[in-house]
Amino acid sequence: NTSVCRGRIMEKEEGHADKWLDQGNAVCSTETIDLHSRRDKESSKTWTRKFVERFLMNRSWYFPRKDKNNGPDLSKAYAYYEHFTLSRYLTNSDDDVHNTIRADPWEARKTELYNPFGTSTSNLGEFGIGVGLYFTMLRILAIILIIAGLINLPNIIYYSSADYKGENNNNFNWTTSGNAICTQKEWLACSNCDEENGRINATTPEGWTKGWEIIVERNACPRPELALGMANYASLIFLVMCFFLLGRYEKQREITLDEDKQTAQDYSVLVKNPPPEAYDPEIWREYFSQFAEKQVTSISVILNNHQLVRKLTQRRVWRKNLERYLPEKLDLDDENLVRNHVSMLMEEREEERKNICLLLCGCTLFPILRSLGYFLPPDILVDKIFSAKEEIEELLEEKYDVIKVFATFETEEAQ
Repeated sequence: NTSVCRGRIMEKEEGHADKWLDQGNAVCSTETIDLHSRRDKESSKTWTRKFVERFLMNRSWYFPRKDKNNGPDLSKAYAYYEHFTLSRYLTNSDDDVHNTIRADPWEARKTELYNPFGTSTSNLGEFGIGVGLYFTMLRILAIILIIAGLINLPNIIYYSSADYKGENNNNFNWTTSGNAICTQKEWLACSNCDEENGRINATTPEGWTKGWEIIVERNACPRPELALGMANYASLIFLVMCFFLLGRYEKQREITLDEDKQTAQDYSVLVKNPPPEAYDPEIWREYFSQFAEKQVTSISVILNNHQLVRKLTQRRVWRKNLERYLPEKLDLDDENLVRNHVSMLMEEREEERKNICLLLCGCTLFPILRSLGYFLPPDILVDKIFSAKEEIEELLEEKYDVIKVFATFETEEAQ
């Protein structure tokens, strides 16, 4: 009854099924994933995990390495995905009432996945003010536009009826049904028109005239009544009023979500134009301390080293992908050792029997994904990792200017 979670280890209290005791620091390991894969109930799993575990896990065409010793485990992989990648929220086990607190990855207390259809907009505020506001405005806009559509419903019915389109209309198109586009046309002689006044189209498509008469094309649909125009004005006035009120509601909603969720932004200030050589954070701390009631908690000096950070991040991703193919505790900084293990791994892969699915994907899907940087084989990963190391060493020799400074205070009033 022990759960290894992020940074702490939690143990169930004797006699209480859902009560946990903090037992001190711990390190996350594969035991955590194994515990979740065994403890997860069937009702709490995603439908894709249920389908894979029930029908596809034992299929060699779907899981070619299912019988390989020390091979991957799909159940543990799905447990990792659901408890670390997907968002979860804490639940109250005493009265089964859902809290609005987003759970951290590897949370030892009882958690559940967010329901994509049943999660309220107030709970979405846990993902940030912008996310909560977006879905709140989306729901309100949908309601406003539905009401506006109902106001225009008499117009839609009239413009799609035979009274406007005509009973024997051969030019009917469902894409124009319900709007004021007139598909009925007729050709008439215009006695007071000339080809130079430019007031109307005074020629047929062939451009001919009959004697002194000019043949013109005219809409044959009846003129709409005043009531139809009033419906348009009513919907327009309704939308203007709604958007005015919606703007005021959005500001109030933003304040509510901001007060419900404490973030570093509530305690921090940003300097957008610092001196390019102001690297020392202690000088910045001393400067901002004169405005702080208690203290300046942290100073972050941002440099314009985006290329270096991007290259470091990319190299870390490649190392993580390479670790999945190599034994644990292998020194990835030893280039000769890594290349020897990778060469042996590639030889083993060539000797393995490939099924039809892998052969088909290897000719069609994998080349496209690998051109985008996904599903790279181990030999290519090794080349990229050590070539990136040389580029990083060169970038470390360059000098970078300060472009931003973040100062985080102890209290919100000091901000």
